[in-house]
Amino acid sequence: MRTKKTILVTLQALLLIIMSILSSCGQKYDDESDFRVSIINDGKAVMITRYVGNKQTVRIPAKINGLPVTRIADEAFEEKNLYNVIIPNGVLTIGEGAFWGNKLSSVTIPNSVTSLGDAAFYDNDLTSVIIPNNIGRIGIMAFYENPLTQITIGADVDLVGEMYLRPAGWDEKGFYQFYVDNNKQAGSYVYQDQVWIKR
Repeated sequence: MRTKKTILVTLQALLLIIMSILSSCGQKYDDESDFRVSIINDGKAVMITRYVGNKQTVRIPAKINGLPVTRIADEAFEEKNLYNVIIPNGVLTIGEGAFWGNKLSSVTIPNSVTSLGDAAFYDNDLTSVIIPNNIGRIGIMAFYENPLTQITIGADVDLVGEMYLRPAGWDEKGFYQFYVDNNKQAGSYVYQDQVWIKR
């Protein structure tokens, strides 16, 4: 009887330890100290001006210093060897070249984003992207030099000029022209057999 109780107590203790480890590993956001910020909007919000951490998967906090993160500045995460980034809902603007020159294979652009700057995700490894409805403007070359083969795009999204996507390469009549020819319809677009098609 004592042996069974001892085993049960030991198992419960191990379960608590495992849950504690999983909880600490699964924190939702990275430490605030990994980010440099400027206070904006009359002290009501912050803009991330630079990432100073060394992680390859970055989870941007929804708040820093108790203030909501609403902007990511130009080149804030440029050439940081990032593989994945989680952008919290509440971010409104992603600046020019914000994530330029990383190794991003996935990114989630939240519905709150209304503006994506020129070359925002230039030179990464994105194969698919979901562009939400609320983005009023996607800058020139925002996804330049990414091997995108699938784009899901919301209604009334304004692409500014050609997106210059791989594998379409330098073809100025690539995705942008196909999107325009389809009356900028929302939906999923796939690059297949060297041409874009709408699903």
